[in-house]
Amino acid sequence: MEISIGSIESSDILIVISSKNKKLVINNLVMEIDSKLVNDTITKYLSEYDLIKYNPTVYYTGANTWVINARCEAVVSLVNSYSEQCNEGGNKCEKQLLSNNR
Repeated sequence: MEISIGSIESSDILIVISSKNKKLVINNLVMEIDSKLVNDTITKYLSEYDLIKYNPTVYYTGANTWVINARCEAVVSLVNSYSEQCNEGGNKCEKQLLSNNR
């Protein structure tokens, strides 16, 4: 499974969840913003939306908090939809995705 939300265009964020991801990766593409601040902020939102467990790859290009929230909500929606399609409302595929990421 691969889920990709957002873009790397100006002032946005791209969040990619893939069964191939082995660890969380946050790429700060805005040199003027401290990477630690970006990492801490993105990690906070990923944790709030329970997305850390999927080890997403994130490309940050200047998104504000509203955009980060919207992208996280969209990822959650797609993960939930994927899980429902795979197991008629169950979480068999989500478990498979999680086990592949460990």
